[in-house]
Amino acid sequence: MFSQALKVFRGFYYSDLSVKDTFKADPSGVYVDFLAGIGGIGYFVGSFYFLQASVNPQLGYPGASFFTYGGLMFTISGIFMQKRYFCDFKDQNTSLMPEDKHNHATF
Repeated sequence: MFSQALKVFRGFYYSDLSVKDTFKADPSGVYVDFLAGIGGIGYFVGSFYFLQASVNPQLGYPGASFFTYGGLMFTISGIFMQKRYFCDFKDQNTSLMPEDKHNHATF
């Protein structure tokens, strides 16, 4: 939770871009980090409710709700991550496997 918040803060604060420009440059990345942080908060709050559920069983219901909310936020974050890695436009220079057009083996 804290690392995701620091990631979002670092992306906005330490770049030369404004918040609006950072969001325009990589909206999927901002959504991934933000929603993962919100999901972590849901799990964090839900765990406190579950710790008290042994004393008061009625606290298990809000705990389950916070865990469900956290899981939903992590799922949406994962969808944006898949979109970011497989669907967003990638510049040719950012490829992990650069093409070497001159050294192809022929069999």
